[in-house]
Amino acid sequence: MAIIEEVLRSGKPYLVVYFDDLIEKPIETTRKVVSFLANKLLRPADFAQRLACLGQQVGTLASPKPSLGFLAVPYDDPMVEKVKRHIRAARRLLKDAGVRKPLPPYEKVFEK
Repeated sequence: MAIIEEVLRSGKPYLVVYFDDLIEKPIETTRKVVSFLANKLLRPADFAQRLACLGQQVGTLASPKPSLGFLAVPYDDPMVEKVKRHIRAARRLLKDAGVRKPLPPYEKVFEK
């Protein structure tokens, strides 16, 4: 949590990238990350071709997501509660910082 708080308070530019976006929209998300970093070495002349290649490679990842309910949670109840608290705290920090897209309900993975 300290890292998120430090970045948000620093006043420096930051980009929030959600795992779900990397899976569901890999091309668009990669384009946003590369644009945010603004490093010429990250935008070679064949950047569009590389994105197309990425699209072909991750095409199977963009298929419908399975329910996460089948996952066995390898944590005891106190650790699950701690993880849930951190998720909720991160959600509040991002909301308070004005991040428009809310943090997905990741804590639902731990519901029985």
